[in-house]
Formats: sequence, structure tokens, C-alpha cells
Amino acid sequence: CTRDPQQSRFRLDMPYTVAGNRVCMTTRVVPCAKPGSPCCDKKIDLYKIELDINAQCKFAVTGVTVNGRPALAPTFDPYGPSNSNKAVMKLTGLNLTLATAEGAVVCMKLGGACSTMDTLCTVGNGFCQTALVQSGTCNCCPVQMLGFMPPALNMAAASVPSAGREVCIELNAKSTCPTLQSFCARSAQGRCYYAMFSEDKTCCPLDTFVAVSGRR
Repeated sequence: CTRDPQQSRFRLDMPYTVAGNRVCMTTRVVPCAKPGSPCCDKKIDLYKIELDINAQCKFAVTGVTVNGRPALAPTFDPYGPSNSNKAVMKLTGLNLTLATAEGAVVCMKLGGACSTMDTLCTVGNGFCQTALVQSGTCNCCPVQMLGFMPPALNMAAASVPSAGREVCIELNAKSTCPTLQSFCARSAQGRCYYAMFSEDKTCCPLDTFVAVSGRR
């Protein structure tokens, strides 16, 4: 199926919310970045969300809801070699359309040995790879990553001096990622990769900085 998110009208907000053992994701409807793609057809729906999870988490997800209303029980499918420890958890029966998906909230309860997104998903560190899948024949399944995103900075261009403005984050010394070297996905290369987004998310230039060992 087509995994390119630019050929889809559906997205999830990258940061999810957590309240106790309940995790919620917010769906969005966005303009089609590649007009004419079959996956941008107005009849395409959002029937399920697939999460890449660890195989031992088979019974970890229960109580799926859409805008507070119960959805179908999730299904579990292992994939890859028998020793790969990989599986897909499918949150089905969402029944969202272009008319109803904007701002819809999909929630699930986590439990057992996989009571957090950190232990549930194969990516780890609170991140999770997802696919948004239509009903019927699977022709469209755009993928994206969920996880931590810094809060909006709301900096107008005029407010940033030519010498630049410092932006800081502080990492929890007691977490599993207390330094930039452990926090950044490509720190083995000695650098952190980042993107800067405009408010409407149409511009997102990429750059890097040195992954120093300090917490700040």
C-alpha cells in the first residue's frame, strides 16, 4: 500500500497525551500535498490505526474509544522472523471520514508488561511508528512517528535578532535518556538532527548540532 504521508488527507498529532494508563491520539485532516493521488480521494476513510509494537505486548491494549465512544477490540498480528519480536496492533472500527476526522480523539488503555508507550512500541523511548489505514482493500497506509515534540515557540521573524536567540531544553537526569548522546536518534554520528516548523507546517528546514554530553 502507499505509505507516503504526502499522499494522504489524514494525520495524527505527533505528541500523544497520557493520563495514567490511558493514551490518546488526535487525528487531523490536511490538504493533499500530491493532488491527483488516489489516496487523496474524498471517499478514502480512516478505518484503523496500526502501531508497531513488541510481540510480548499482545494483550496490553484494551478499551479503545473514539471521541469517548467504544470502538472495536484491537487485533494483534506478529510479523517478520519468529525471533524478531515485532508485531502490529490494529485499532479498528474508527469509522472516521474527511468530515469527522478533524480533531477526533482516539484513546486506548495500556496494561500488563507494556503499560507505557516506551515499553509498548518497538521504537522505544516513548516513540511509536504508526500507519493510518482505510477500510476495504489496503491501498493507502501513510506512516508517521508519534512521540515527543517541544512546545510551540511562537516566535515572529521580527522578534529574532540577527545574532540569534537561544532555545534550551532540559533532559531528566533520572530518565533513560539523560544526555543528548542518548536522547538523539543519530548521536552515534556525533550530531542531533532537528527540524524547524512554521506555524502552518508548510516549511520545515532541517539542520544538525553537536550532541554534547551535558544535560542542557
